Amino acid sequence: TYTVRTPFDFVEPFFRAVTGESVRTFPVDVRETETDYILEADLPGVREEDISIDLEKNVLTISAERPEQAEGSYIFHERTGGKMQRSFTISEIDEAGIHAAFTDGMLKITLPKEKPARHKIGLSDTTDADAE
Repeated sequence: TYTVRTPFDFVEPFFRAVTGESVRTFPVDVRETETDYILEADLPGVREEDISIDLEKNVLTISAERPEQAEGSYIFHERTGGKMQRSFTISEIDEAGIHAAFTDGMLKITLPKEKPARHKIGLSDTTDADAE
């Protein structure tokens, strides 16, 4: 069970429960600064063109595909290829300001925090109201 403690929450258990599929994932760190959430994902061996980042209905989904390495005969084989995915429910984010960069197998997504709306409320002159 997940308890939402920040505007950033994991969705994977829900995805598995709904689809019944086992989703291959990749390691992710999420940190918070005063103005942003920074998501960093390790994607070694993945090409930039094989990464997809989508935001729909407050769900940020990162999908990637690493080519299979089926050349030759293996004695021991742990590094697998194929599709991987992570999803996060996000809120209170400035969607227009989201940007991503991919360098040396590291995907970095910066999600700016939404600035709280401020409304200045003026005071009416009560002497005018009393005169009526």
